[in-house]
Amino acid sequence: MIERTFLDRAGRPLLDLYRLTNPQALFVTGESLPDLQPIGSTVEVPGSGLKVFVGDSRPRAGQLEVTLATYGQSHGDNFALQREIMSLAPLIGGYSRSPGGTLHIAGYSSVKRTFHGGAQLGGTVTLTLECASPYFWQKEEEPLTIQAGPNTVEVGGVARTGLRLELTAGAAPVTHPEIITDAGVTRWLGEVPTGGRLVLDSLHGLTATLNGQPAHLRVSGPVPWLEPGRRTVTLSPGLSGRLTWQEGEL
Repeated sequence: MIERTFLDRAGRPLLDLYRLTNPQALFVTGESLPDLQPIGSTVEVPGSGLKVFVGDSRPRAGQLEVTLATYGQSHGDNFALQREIMSLAPLIGGYSRSPGGTLHIAGYSSVKRTFHGGAQLGGTVTLTLECASPYFWQKEEEPLTIQAGPNTVEVGGVARTGLRLELTAGAAPVTHPEIITDAGVTRWLGEVPTGGRLVLDSLHGLTATLNGQPAHLRVSGPVPWLEPGRRTVTLSPGLSGRLTWQEGEL
């Protein structure tokens, strides 16, 4: 059985898409996954009759359409179930599918309700959701211990991934620490004291804390990320810590 769940913005379960109770039943009857369309496009070369591809070949975020069958012992039970789904639609932040992974959802475009049957005990709710990313993200990888200097990382999947770097200064403070990833050189402008803990998290946007206190305004340079494959993450001298990432599949 495929397990499907709508998640909220914090990644917590919002609505399990299978319910079988005495008054109500809910299950997925249709699922249209996002089309894979490239970020770039083909353009015609003037005067040649030829076309060339311009831009990035990575897929853009598309739409997810999920149709839910709803049933109730009475029309009131069915109507209440559909109202519940309608009220949760603005809160959807993810679509978890097992097997599959999690699609991040930016918001919904439409929700359509229908009823059928003589007593209207059954019906459907079709949700059209705007994906924030074209990839099904897997669970976070187990943290990898990293040291000062270059560290080799094996990133699976097919998607560029953000990182969570939990870094600690050793026997001496580290001033303006640097992290080098596929994105380039990212610096934190300040001093990490002896034993201090600097956390840079770009898995979802970018946040930074020093010993638990917000410190993102001191980040300079690109948001850290890695491409799939055998990659390298380099830390400034005096730093060590742990590295976490997620792998994306289509």
